[in-house]
Amino acid sequence: MQPRQLTTPQEAVARIRDGAIVSFNGIGMIGLAEQFFLAAEARFLSEGHPRNLTLYSACGLGGSGENAYITRLAHPGMVSRAIVGYIAPYAVFAPAILSGEMEGYNLPQGIISTNYRAAAARRPGFLSKVGLHTSADPRQQGCALNDRSREKLVELREVDGEEYLFYRTVYPDVCVLRGTTADPGGNITFEKEVNVSDSLSLAMAVHNNGGLVMVQVERLSAVPADPKDVRVPGALVDCIWLSPDQWQSNRPGYDPYLSGECRAPEEMVEKMCRDNLTRDRAPGKPLTLAERVIARRAALELKDSYLINLGIGTPMLAASEARDMGILTPRHHVSIETGVMGGVPVPDAFGAVINADAIYDMAAQFDLYEGGGLDASFVGALEIDRKGNVNVSAKGQLLMGVGGFNHVTQGAKKIVVCSKFRQGSGYAVENGRISVLEGKGSKFVEEVERISLNAPYFRSLGKRILYVTERAVFELEDEGLLITEVAPGLHPYFFVQAQLPFPVRVHPRVRNMPEICFKPIQKAMKP
Repeated sequence: MQPRQLTTPQEAVARIRDGAIVSFNGIGMIGLAEQFFLAAEARFLSEGHPRNLTLYSACGLGGSGENAYITRLAHPGMVSRAIVGYIAPYAVFAPAILSGEMEGYNLPQGIISTNYRAAAARRPGFLSKVGLHTSADPRQQGCALNDRSREKLVELREVDGEEYLFYRTVYPDVCVLRGTTADPGGNITFEKEVNVSDSLSLAMAVHNNGGLVMVQVERLSAVPADPKDVRVPGALVDCIWLSPDQWQSNRPGYDPYLSGECRAPEEMVEKMCRDNLTRDRAPGKPLTLAERVIARRAALELKDSYLINLGIGTPMLAASEARDMGILTPRHHVSIETGVMGGVPVPDAFGAVINADAIYDMAAQFDLYEGGGLDASFVGALEIDRKGNVNVSAKGQLLMGVGGFNHVTQGAKKIVVCSKFRQGSGYAVENGRISVLEGKGSKFVEEVERISLNAPYFRSLGKRILYVTERAVFELEDEGLLITEVAPGLHPYFFVQAQLPFPVRVHPRVRNMPEICFKPIQKAMKP
């Protein structure tokens, strides 16, 4: 017996009206229903519909090259607005957003995730302190990415003498989900999926808005699913289609250790951590010595931090470096904002974790963060200014999006910012000798273009903020940035202060960065 909702992706996309708000679940290739993008493009090219769509997603979807499925929606007239948390995978729309040809809004990832639940309950909006005094605040950009984006998605409110942001609910018309199996009733299980993200609340939001809930699955089952395994009830599902070859993550093929169907033996986890520290970040772009130094120094901040979040990029390596240094213990609980607790993150497939303790709704993870549940958060930076403010969302012609950054910093007692000192800076080893690479573009600027982390505001809340580079460690004080550590052999003035566009103080008892941070360089120097 087949589910009544079974159809083809072509028949499903034929039901999408012009001007619809289409929402997606997942991140990268995780949760991506690739057949939707192919069918939607084919319909638009043959019929000119659907037109003027709004793309609405907490995370960015799609890979690169032949897997850059989002480009299938980039035909002129097909998309007129984007409301997203993480923009980088949607780079194909960046020129139109930057030029003002289409509307663009960058809401915090966790706000969009929470928004799905508000839409399901038909609430007009909700209050949050997340985003105060940042680019989400209407006193700054109010989430807008250009002058054309005039819709007031966020307002400043006061409750009992305290400031909050009121985020207005966006009600999606269509959602595109991905699961593993559909049973005869159209109930969806996720046994091979790496994350569940916001699948349930998004399906509820669209269903209660009278919209279309679409689900791509790998297979059908002839027997009813265990009700405890069902992530999306068939009562909420309108369309189901099959895609037997869907990717599980950014990596091709299927890995049962990523979905939690099997638990990897310890020796495999150890090998993965070693591979993480020697792998290429991208084809032909190996990890640098500077990145490993930064990740190692950041990992030392685990000593009094047990519930932590690791951001994308260099911060993700902190867990592997901590294992390599023998300081990662059972007391440490690594979390990823996509809704994963425990295990070891996979750096080249953000959101994927080996040997996770729990995989649950993304909105629940952001609830934990927003309420102050993190001991520490490890994040990256596009640029840092003299006040200690951090920008991760946009710089010049580069649109990245704030992603989960606002929540993971708002909810942490300690924030560890991991950044190269300059773009391309670092260390090189040749013939057993080490040299400093100066780099070209400054990561430290007089004033950031957009504020993703408002350092003075966070300091007023009692948060500790560290800035870890390969040359020095800075800590935020009331007077600004203070150099507390420098790399061994580097003079704090010539190699740090003189290279900054603004003055910084040096701690009177400035220390050398711990020698263990430079173990990768020492290994590289061996003949």
